Amino acid sequence: MITIALSTLTGVPLAWCLYRYSSTGQRKWLVPAGQLMLSLAFVLTMRAGVSAVLYGGEDKIVVVAYLLFGAAAALILAGRDWQGRLATLLKVFIACNFSIFLSMSLAAHATLIVGVHASEQLYKALPEAKSIEKLSPEQKEELSRKLAGALAGGDRFVRIGALNALLLRLPEYSAAALPALGPLLASDDPETRLPALRLIKVLGGAAAPLLPELKDRLAKAPKGSDTYTLEQAIKIASTAQPPVD
Repeated sequence: MITIALSTLTGVPLAWCLYRYSSTGQRKWLVPAGQLMLSLAFVLTMRAGVSAVLYGGEDKIVVVAYLLFGAAAALILAGRDWQGRLATLLKVFIACNFSIFLSMSLAAHATLIVGVHASEQLYKALPEAKSIEKLSPEQKEELSRKLAGALAGGDRFVRIGALNALLLRLPEYSAAALPALGPLLASDDPETRLPALRLIKVLGGAAAPLLPELKDRLAKAPKGSDTYTLEQAIKIASTAQPPVD
């Protein structure tokens, strides 16, 4: 939504400048068109970074950036005389590569970006999840069962959104998700695996049936990856285990 709004704010005046150039033939309109194209290039390069976080493919960031910033440079250069063209090229080149750097840096905020997108997809699949706080206890219990069902679904983002909803907004009803958590512990997707582990810690002793999967995961986990969270989950889930004589 933000991308559409920003693209419209720059795209409309950009189209106007190009229209004025085509109708008058005056090259002066190409310079503001190129400057507006720079803004649009930055917005769409950042959008490519978000897309790369959600769906993979960092190479698309570079392709989008060089195509759009290249188009902006061509417009500005076509609207100016030879004087200052080298400086213009240098400025656009710096802006392009700085935008690529910022866009690729979004990977450091993957949990936030994926979480926001996952919530949006969950609300489309289960609209009642948007207003959990207004639901009655019976409705919350019913929703928790639907969320538990979503954990076994094929949509990655709905699954992550359901995990986060159970973890953050319905922790007292999260026991319904217990049967679906086992397969998620072996997921290669950290945005799925880590919330599942945190949910097990919320469940406490009720998660004891998952101890074999947790211990197996701990034995296979590389040092320093999920080991601390796994150890904590095992410790908490073990509280329901009877003492050994």
